[in-house]
Amino acid sequence: MEMSVWLPYGIYFAPLVRAYLAFILLKSATEKFMDMRYFLGVVSSYKILPGHTVRPFAFILPCFESILGGLLLVGWQTRLSAALLALLMMVFILAIYINLVRGRHYLDCGCSGSRSKHKISNQLIMRDALIILLSLYLVIIGGGFLALDNRSLIIQPQILEKAIINSVLPIGLSGAGLYLIYCLLRRLFLLMRLNSPERKTR
Repeated sequence: MEMSVWLPYGIYFAPLVRAYLAFILLKSATEKFMDMRYFLGVVSSYKILPGHTVRPFAFILPCFESILGGLLLVGWQTRLSAALLALLMMVFILAIYINLVRGRHYLDCGCSGSRSKHKISNQLIMRDALIILLSLYLVIIGGGFLALDNRSLIIQPQILEKAIINSVLPIGLSGAGLYLIYCLLRRLFLLMRLNSPERKTR
């Protein structure tokens, strides 16, 4: 049968796909946030990113997963969110494949934090590939039934631009600023400990 025959029924199946993908993303992000130190070690163990980018990546990734999960859950900007999720899964597959080729099968994937560890494997790649297929399904079908995309929420470019400038941009810059301040204070504290008289006399 042609795709045009299946598309009307797709709007009723799409909410289940959205809910499933949103659950995966929000659960993964929550587990990472609950044990950021462990996830930071997992990212570092992959030995792909430069050392100075490991910590920012470990902080940004669960935030990004939370945003995508929330958007998919309510069905707003579904096609864009699903496309970004498919791209994210491709990055994960590439990182896993590189380490499998290196023979480092003992690595934890870091998908669900320290509570449920899963070693990287070909099966994990297949699971991520399935998520890519489901994401591409949403890219084609859209949010489906009960999605906010279907509630006539037509966002004008001017309104979107103002929203980014007045809310998203300040929040993002504030978060980045707080993170930089944290890094500077941490470095300063370490320097003070290294230069303390007690350490010098030892």
